[in-house]
Amino acid sequence: MPTPLSIAECRTSGIKTIIGSGGVRTGFDIAKCILLGAQACGIALPFLKLAVEENVEGLVEKIETIKREFKIAMFLNSCSSVYELKSRPLFLTGELSQLMQQRGMDFHYFNYR
Repeated sequence: MPTPLSIAECRTSGIKTIIGSGGVRTGFDIAKCILLGAQACGIALPFLKLAVEENVEGLVEKIETIKREFKIAMFLNSCSSVYELKSRPLFLTGELSQLMQQRGMDFHYFNYR
């Protein structure tokens, strides 16, 4: 099950504390997880691969890239804080909305908050 679908399902079922993890690779993925209802995100594989295959400089560069991507996502959503991002409407389309419909989930919950 894709991470965004898992987060959305937890959120619509009333679970309050959600940590998005698994498949989170970019700052844009982090923003999507937060928009869907996660309070935090975990990223491991990209960092572990860099730590093993490259050097500390490559790892620091990856962290900076993820931070920059997240800031871009915040800017594109007109948000100056993570709290603001959590309350932004999210219009779901494509595969995620199809999967949510197949599972009988009310994805309109995310459109009007």
